Amino acid sequence: MKLFDFHLQISAIFIGFITFVSVYVVGGILVIFSLSILPENLNSDTLMLVLRIGGYLALAFPAYVAARAVDENILFHAFVMGVIEGVGVIILMMNTFSFEGTLKHYVISQMLPVFAGVLVLSLIAGYVAVRVNKNDQ
Repeated sequence: MKLFDFHLQISAIFIGFITFVSVYVVGGILVIFSLSILPENLNSDTLMLVLRIGGYLALAFPAYVAARAVDENILFHAFVMGVIEGVGVIILMMNTFSFEGTLKHYVISQMLPVFAGVLVLSLIAGYVAVRVNKNDQ
């Protein structure tokens, strides 16, 4: 009996990666379009809550898709997708925020918590995929 007998299906990870890119491209377009048609007197706290929840769902969805694309080692595939997403988000953080002045230290200090958060969201999405797969059978 092997303790670590994980078989990675590259096709599932590829599907998850394509979903990751698609979610951010389509999500960015939707956010820009939505912000252009929203009224100016909209409560900023409500808007931030909606954007935050949407961001969490956007981070969890690619791992869920990758996990649903396989029949075994579902959580492992969600974890691998979470690592890929985490690296992608860190790269986006490095290229999006200004590294001049005081923001540099703040952004660097947030990279590890953000990476850990992405992994946790991916594992939660993998767990949801496990539950959905059990219900499908």
